[in-house]
Amino acid sequence: MTEQFEPRVAVIGGGLAGLVAAWELARAGVGVSLFERSERLGGRIASAEIHGVRFDVGPESYATRGGEVERLLVDLGMRECITPTAGGRSWIVGDGRAAPLPAAAAIGIPAQPLSREVRRIIGLGGALRCAIEPWLPRSVGATAPSLGALVRARLGQRTLDRLVDPVVRGVYSARADALPLSAVPGLARAYRDRGTLRAAARTQRGSARASGAAVAGLRGGIHTLVTRLVDELELLGVELRLNAEVTAMRELVSGAGAAWEVSAGDDVERFDAVVVTVPGVVPPRRLSETGGRVETQAPAQRIEVLALLVESAALNAGPRGTGVLVADDARYATPPIAAKALTHANMKWRWLAEQLPPDHHLLRLSYGQRGSEAVTLPLADEAAGRLALADASAILGVPVEALSLRGIVRQQHTLPTSRQPESTKSTESTESVEPTALTPPGVVCAGEWVAGTGFAAVVPSARAAAATVLQALNASIFQPDPTRRSAP
Repeated sequence: MTEQFEPRVAVIGGGLAGLVAAWELARAGVGVSLFERSERLGGRIASAEIHGVRFDVGPESYATRGGEVERLLVDLGMRECITPTAGGRSWIVGDGRAAPLPAAAAIGIPAQPLSREVRRIIGLGGALRCAIEPWLPRSVGATAPSLGALVRARLGQRTLDRLVDPVVRGVYSARADALPLSAVPGLARAYRDRGTLRAAARTQRGSARASGAAVAGLRGGIHTLVTRLVDELELLGVELRLNAEVTAMRELVSGAGAAWEVSAGDDVERFDAVVVTVPGVVPPRRLSETGGRVETQAPAQRIEVLALLVESAALNAGPRGTGVLVADDARYATPPIAAKALTHANMKWRWLAEQLPPDHHLLRLSYGQRGSEAVTLPLADEAAGRLALADASAILGVPVEALSLRGIVRQQHTLPTSRQPESTKSTESTESVEPTALTPPGVVCAGEWVAGTGFAAVVPSARAAAATVLQALNASIFQPDPTRRSAP
């Protein structure tokens, strides 16, 4: 009888990308070992509980663009869990300003810059400056090194400061001046094809009428997706290794017969292929062989979410809709606002509102961004709570007193290493070389560090990585190592 060798694949990283890639591989019959450096799975997807109510303290929604996340949920049997938001508007708050987020195409770029709601935020002068963009020559902003520089050149400083930058900070935890155009999925190509930022943004949205981003969530919270994936992996026999940081990878065979030795602590094992969903693992020599085209990696930084459960009938009307993005100049307001965003969670999600007692509200405040760690990190719980209550009061325009506080949860997150704009790259050169294309045989990269921010980017990245590995295994590009393990 011919002996059949079972291929084995290592998946490094237990966030959403790692879980999805492992699930795709395991359900195709591949032996999978997943390595996660921390004590829990899910990455930045996390939950907490106050007085018996469980809610998200990490990502709480996903962008519906492309339909890839919904397809994954359907494949997992979670179609019935998908839920839209309650339908309210988001707001923007700045120094002396508070207004609903205008009808926007994408990342805060206004679809109708001369509308009253836009003029309310950026003024008539700012609106006129933004409105003339279609008549500007393509050369304007052609050498801009970042999204912020491009918006400033083509739409004006006020549009950047009061609309685009608050949205970018809320979504990407970064200033627009620190974000390459390629970080917004599809925007670079749409800008190249359409010729103006406003037209490109409308293309991305598919509609010029809705504000913010088209998003959906899950009844019970986004964290239920992690629970379902982990349950599936356990049923499929995936080896889940927690507190297992991969410290080294060594290529054992070059070319078509590549195999990899993966070291985690004192354990060293061989695998036929490796899916890497976190930065800093793939051998650096491989990722540097690009003539300097790969964008540099920024140091990881910490942000923090503070969730407050308060009892206040004054919040029942939702004074700032479903949530608020905070402009940078709010730091200089009276009183100053340190938070970058607030989500009025029970106004955004009906399932959560149904679980809370009357007059109770869940407020999530976010602190920190790339280049500036959360100011709450060094604070004791009492001091952090006071700051969050003060920020909530200033943002919502309604006093949120300490006596109304019924519970508080703090959750820290480490921002994934992100690609920074290169000072020599122009916006005309919209596509960059990704680490995925530069890895040696048998290694495939996936996840936020290569695909961009958000589930709509991470999920297809992970599924594509698994498909690449499976195709290679089926084509015998990766030759299973017969010295390890065999199946009759």
